[in-house]
Amino acid sequence: RTNPLMHLLVNTMTASKSNPNISAVRETAVRDAQAALEPFEAPLKIIEVIAALAPLLGLLGTVMGMMEAFSAMAATDGRANASQLSGGIYEALTTTAAGLVVAIPFAALAAWIEFRLRRIHKTINSALVSVFNVLPGNEQATQAEPATPVAEPRANRAAETDRGYSVGDNQRLAHAAG
Repeated sequence: RTNPLMHLLVNTMTASKSNPNISAVRETAVRDAQAALEPFEAPLKIIEVIAALAPLLGLLGTVMGMMEAFSAMAATDGRANASQLSGGIYEALTTTAAGLVVAIPFAALAAWIEFRLRRIHKTINSALVSVFNVLPGNEQATQAEPATPVAEPRANRAAETDRGYSVGDNQRLAHAAG
């Protein structure tokens, strides 16, 4: 899975030479770019789910360990000694630590992958907008209707639907997902 930029640019330029309908070429480029980014999104979602569930599993273990400690105390009518309580407390602390040990690196990895995915998206978007602004015979099309950028990766759409992309002095691109 390499950066899909080269294939998208070649396909877009080839299509623009053979198809006079720049709007259709633009829509195809947006669809192809989103399809090229989708394989990068699925692993990111899995990593985010692991990062979110690990602390919850640690919390579940904590609750179970504390239940074990209180069960030992209840069995001795509140006269449990430290050795009887320590097993449940140890379980509670161990599972909490294990959940955090798993969650922290996965959360950092998810943030790094999301950053890289955004950077790939911005590069693709910028390159495609440049191609559409440079295409011969596209001067009227870019003045009549702004070029459409590539949709944000699914993980970021909800948080960034209000952000636009600037491509010139008078031209502001609306976000494709917004």
